[in-house]
Order: sequence, then structure tokens, then C-alpha cells
Amino acid sequence: LVGHLDSDFREDGKLRLRLLADREKYGNNKALPDGLASDIVRFIGENLHGIPNAPERGGKWSFGFHVARQSYDLAPRTATSANGRLRGEELSKNLSAPSCFSSAVFELSPPERPM
Repeated sequence: LVGHLDSDFREDGKLRLRLLADREKYGNNKALPDGLASDIVRFIGENLHGIPNAPERGGKWSFGFHVARQSYDLAPRTATSANGRLRGEELSKNLSAPSCFSSAVFELSPPERPM
């Protein structure tokens, strides 16, 4: 799957179509995928929000999602996803990832929090 995501599904259009047609994804009122999406958002928020990102300015990371028309502005910065959505396409009509939403956020171990 990682190779397909890296290539924006160029090598396997059939797999992309199958993923797009699959109803078992978040936002379709399915307990498992909606629960997983909720867990991912909670994990990122708990492990990223409030961590200093620019100590000299006192900056801190913040985590959230943009809604409605922001999806059009931020879609070009959003990577390919495993549900068949291509790089640059919006996540949905009513949800888009913030501009900092990248593979770095999905590392298995959360960043260390300063004491």
C-alpha cells in the first residue's frame, strides 16, 4: 500500500477504484472506521498539541481541522490517502487537514514533551 500511496496510485487504478467504492471508511457511520479516525485524531492531539515549536518566540504546536471552503485551499498540500483519494484532492467537502498535517505527524512514537 505504501508504494501505491507514494506513486499516487499511478500503477494500480483498479485498486484505487476499489478503495474509493469501499463504504468501510470514516464518515459513513461505521463504528470501526469512525472509531479509528477518532483514536488517530485524539492521539495526535494529545501528543502534538502544546509542544514548543519555536522556543525563541514562545510558539507551540496546535492541532485541529479546517472546515468547509478551507478544503479547497489546503487540498493541494495534502498527501495521497489509503481510501483512494489522490494527492491534492480534498479529504471531504466539509473537512480538510491543517497545512502541518504530514507523514511526520504519524510517527509511531510521539515527540518528547519538555518537562
